[in-house]
Amino acid sequence: MNDDLALFYTALRNVDFSIVSNCNDDNCAEIKFVNERSFAYELYRQWQTIIDDTPNYDLIVNAEVVKKISNDAFINELRKIFPDAKDEKRFYPDLVLHKSQFNPDDKNQNLICEIKVNKNQDFKTSSDDILKDFKKLVAYMSYNTLLLKPFSYGVFVYVNGSRQDIKDSLNGADIPDEKKTCLFCALYNIVKTENQGHYDIEIKVELKSLEEILRG
Repeated sequence: MNDDLALFYTALRNVDFSIVSNCNDDNCAEIKFVNERSFAYELYRQWQTIIDDTPNYDLIVNAEVVKKISNDAFINELRKIFPDAKDEKRFYPDLVLHKSQFNPDDKNQNLICEIKVNKNQDFKTSSDDILKDFKKLVAYMSYNTLLLKPFSYGVFVYVNGSRQDIKDSLNGADIPDEKKTCLFCALYNIVKTENQGHYDIEIKVELKSLEEILRG
């Protein structure tokens, strides 16, 4: 795990469960999570805080900045997922780690995140939506976004979900082998244990390459 991924992993571990869910020591019988945007804001807060405290670190986190891809091959592939895609597709990725939106440096486009949250057991992300996010991440890592180079790493953040959900969603998906080591799956789950009228709460965070997820 490189330094950038290590900082991201620490930030995800620092996400405050009391902000992104209904859980506390006295009430966690039925776990409910906030929506994706609210989770993204809390992750952004933790991530940028760590970056600010890291000496000589020259990357920043942005949320929902616009990225445009006009490559013909990408648009043709995209239309298999979004039939009404135009010749120039605008995306608003949940979070990106880069030098800035305007820096053409080869090392600018570092890490890009898409987030999906299962609010509860009755409101789960569909397999199609998980697959679409991975397709977008592959595109960001394969094609220039206007004058900016492709991203080096992609991270799918999956909240209140399992590895098996991801494996099932990507079953038979055409994801290039060379991207599977640069695509990562980050799982954030609350593990609760009832203890004499209150709950012991543990946050379980995993960060594995897609290659490891599919192989495991």
